[in-house]
Amino acid sequence: MHDTAPFFSVVIPTYNSLNFLKLALQSVLVQTDKDFEVLVIDNTSQDGTKEFIGNIIDERVRYFEVINDGVIGFSRNVGIENATGEWVCFLDADDLWYPEKLAHVRDVSKKEKNAILVGHNEYFVYENGIKKLRKSQPSCLNVEESLLRYGSCLMTSAVSIRRDVALRLGGFSEHREFVTAEDYEFWIRLSREGVFYFLDEILGEWRFHGENTSSNNISIHAKASVAVGLHHLDIWKKSNKSRKWVNREIESRIYSTGSHAYISGALFLPARKLAIKSVFLAPFRWKAWAVLLLSLIRFRVK
Repeated sequence: MHDTAPFFSVVIPTYNSLNFLKLALQSVLVQTDKDFEVLVIDNTSQDGTKEFIGNIIDERVRYFEVINDGVIGFSRNVGIENATGEWVCFLDADDLWYPEKLAHVRDVSKKEKNAILVGHNEYFVYENGIKKLRKSQPSCLNVEESLLRYGSCLMTSAVSIRRDVALRLGGFSEHREFVTAEDYEFWIRLSREGVFYFLDEILGEWRFHGENTSSNNISIHAKASVAVGLHHLDIWKKSNKSRKWVNREIESRIYSTGSHAYISGALFLPARKLAIKSVFLAPFRWKAWAVLLLSLIRFRVK
């Protein structure tokens, strides 16, 4: 173990993803900034994960076995609670980082003393090898408003947060209704607590594969995203009662985003129901009409 606490704690939740995990872990171990610990939070995998981690001769790598009952927020919270670093960085087992990731985050933490969260750009990598840039940048200066109006601009593996703030807020929600969107929910809560800093650098990859693109997962995520959005919209409205049209636009966006998620999984009936709600709330939003049209003509977009 470290003689002194490391600067970074890297939390990697995993479940039966050994082949991906090996690449993710390797991408951490080759970081140019070596002042880190790794906490692998294993949801009782049956693919040799425990044995693999046990054979790693690196005292910075720590292993925790949990039963999360399908609530990944629980696994991440175990990581946060057992972390010893000043900053907690999240990396899903099927994603990876580029070697300068931690060095860039440390630079920000030194220069931006008020920052409680650092995000960065990354590539979405499809199974056919095609890469698509995902930028981590809010659409307006008020991050909470941006997250509500335009959806999440942050992917979990591209986020680092101050551990003290994460602990004070209780970490990720373990509410079952929010499962698969618990990260989005946490970012909204965090946005009320301090400064987010966004690095315009590509520092990692989010990899698409069969498990994270199944229609069942898409349906669960669509429902969770809508639930999170409506929950935090209710909180937002309490201090923004006079902005009635903005609030209707936000609610319309929540439903159209859920509709789009359903369409990506070729689930056109639930997509149509949400799209109709979206159009009713904000009939002049062209995106609301666009998702309604896609759901009617049954045209699948990803």
